[in-house]
Amino acid sequence: MPCDDAFDKCVTSCRLENIHMIRQFCLLIVLLCSCSAIGFGQSKALKKANELYKDYKYYEAIPIYEEYLEGKYGNGRDIPTKMKLAQSYRRTAQTEKAEPLYAEIVSRPGVNVKQMFYYGQVLMTNGKYSEAKEWFLKYDSEVEDDDRGANMAEACDNVWLIDPRHRSLRLERLDINSDGDDFSPVPFNDGLIFVSDQGKIGKKGGFGWTGRNFLSLYYAKQNASGRFENPKKTFNKITSPQKNMGPIAIHPDGKSIIFTRNSSKAGKGGEFRMQLFEASLSKDGSTGKARLLPFVSPNYNFMHPAYNQDGSVLYFSTDKGGGYGQTDIWMVKRKGDDWGRPENLGELINTQSSEVFPFVGEDDGLYFSSRGLAGLGGFDIFYAPMHEDGFHDEPTNLGAPYNSSKDDMGIYVFPGQKTGYLASNRETGLDDIFSFEAYEIKLIGLVVDEANRPIKDARVTLKAAYELRDQQLDAQARFTDEVAANKTYSVIAQADGYITDSASVSTIGIMDDETLNVRIVLKETKQIIEPPVVYTPPPTPKPEPVVVSKEATEAQQPLTTIRVIDKQSKQPLGNATLLLADGSTQRTDGAGLFMIEPSRARNVKASYPDYFTRRGQLRNKADGTQEVLVELDKIQLNKAIKIENIYYDLDKDFIRADAALELDKIVTLMRDNPTLEIELGSHTDSRGSDAYNMDLSQRRARSAVDYIVSRGTQRYRIVAKGYGETRLTNRCSNGVRCNKTEHQANRRTEFTVTKY
Repeated sequence: MPCDDAFDKCVTSCRLENIHMIRQFCLLIVLLCSCSAIGFGQSKALKKANELYKDYKYYEAIPIYEEYLEGKYGNGRDIPTKMKLAQSYRRTAQTEKAEPLYAEIVSRPGVNVKQMFYYGQVLMTNGKYSEAKEWFLKYDSEVEDDDRGANMAEACDNVWLIDPRHRSLRLERLDINSDGDDFSPVPFNDGLIFVSDQGKIGKKGGFGWTGRNFLSLYYAKQNASGRFENPKKTFNKITSPQKNMGPIAIHPDGKSIIFTRNSSKAGKGGEFRMQLFEASLSKDGSTGKARLLPFVSPNYNFMHPAYNQDGSVLYFSTDKGGGYGQTDIWMVKRKGDDWGRPENLGELINTQSSEVFPFVGEDDGLYFSSRGLAGLGGFDIFYAPMHEDGFHDEPTNLGAPYNSSKDDMGIYVFPGQKTGYLASNRETGLDDIFSFEAYEIKLIGLVVDEANRPIKDARVTLKAAYELRDQQLDAQARFTDEVAANKTYSVIAQADGYITDSASVSTIGIMDDETLNVRIVLKETKQIIEPPVVYTPPPTPKPEPVVVSKEATEAQQPLTTIRVIDKQSKQPLGNATLLLADGSTQRTDGAGLFMIEPSRARNVKASYPDYFTRRGQLRNKADGTQEVLVELDKIQLNKAIKIENIYYDLDKDFIRADAALELDKIVTLMRDNPTLEIELGSHTDSRGSDAYNMDLSQRRARSAVDYIVSRGTQRYRIVAKGYGETRLTNRCSNGVRCNKTEHQANRRTEFTVTKY
């Protein structure tokens, strides 16, 4: 019954003498009726949004969720609905809108831990790496058998350490891009074929996930000036209405095409998943009848085809069973018209997240996009070289500006590996196609004295934002290095007997190949560097009383406590020898303590028989005073000690800036313990051949030793030793299936004391 009819019937059916009370009662009925109608309307709208969400029609569901949550009866407290809206934003690449919703969701007690991971993903995509790391670690602490949280937290730390494939890259957004998604470009007939959902939506409606057209294939011809003409739909014979067309692969002989399209047959759950089809291809671009590839299934998505150079192998991505994560890269061999059995590329390539959009380069190396490997955020583009025995190297992140914190995917690389196309949503929030061309800026440096004589034993460091590299000088005291565009570098030169000096070099505005030159002149100094004071304790040392300076007592200044302890047992080390910054020595008392004026408490070193000499850490105590804590490790001959955070670039043995910072700690240790002799060992995991790993580990160990020697350690005191995969720390030997964390445990650098 309509609400106004209910009011009239209520009034006329009541006794007139109680008309005032009756009106109040009837008004209440109408109010309840009205509220019920509004509540029913809100409930109906929410039900509709949830149905759209369930059908992956996120774009259509978003405005309904927004209106509901902003309305009186949504009242902003409906966390399940907010969760669906956040997921809808995330899945339509609206991460800026998703971020505040996830922030509220994860703050509620009892939240599903997956939301913590999604929040971390959104923060990372928005370039907020430190905040993202926090939530990845929280997720990792809540789950088992899932490495994604730990891997992504580590990725947030290493974002600025990713060494780019090319330091300078011209990236240009093509004019064929539309107001929709445009991606997966493939050169064809003097132009480009690409995937797009551009144009007006037809009478039958569009794709609910995006709110735009279904994806189709377009062709844009490139004219003599290099510009692309207006794109037009192509391959209409294999295009079906109300179905998405996806990326294509053209066989190297140009006679056939493999493409992605929604299945005509519903799989489990009633969904029409992406499938791989094949059709003949003529020179004019016309196609034959589409045939479904024999190894696909309507129960899974099969998409993103890519041929190797001779057409004998097809790569693709799928979420079929037997993989490592959400979508994996697989391969299948082709012999004539027959197809073999698909094979997963394994855990080096695939992760617990998603790997998609494979492309094979001129050397049969594999390019692909991953959300699970360490990168800048979103999907990043990676490269894995092909060897005779397959893929056995960890993929390399192409770095910026190939990659960004957003989604970067669908790369095509021309021979020479310096030019090509890729797709990214970094600028507009929609997938756009960019052309890229790498160029090189060389820096040639020279270090001389005031008489213009080369100082060939000078040490040169190149420093810029997130870069720190040492240079190797030749016999003429020259070095050559490639530098990145749009940066300002400091070139720092130092040498024994000379005053350290530096020069500034800018690459801002350089957009093509160029060579820059820098010349640094060092002035001689007469300063004499005294050797470090080494204190040898007497044969039978006796504890000495605590010494308090008269001046400090008279001034009633709070003294600083120097405390020396065993690092493992935390027990005090009495009668430890203290070497102070002014060159004097003192001893701790029986409790491992010594009191000193604050002005003399810096740069304190402590030594004790059979322990490493170490430097102290000055810290504030709760009572307002300061303490210098020196924790000493006992020396154990022939016991390996791991050096943390020593990483190398893929298949490389040079010392990266982050590894140099860790090796500098060994340099300090060798300086503070001048009688120490060590072996520095490098270890690999079991992936790759035994001989290859042995050679690589020896080269890496030698590079680390060379670095330490260059910092002033005598070469006879340190020996390089590569162990390859002969000393694994766990079960992950040849043929054993292990995750990335387990393999990482075997990739380590250690030092062993051989004499002291």
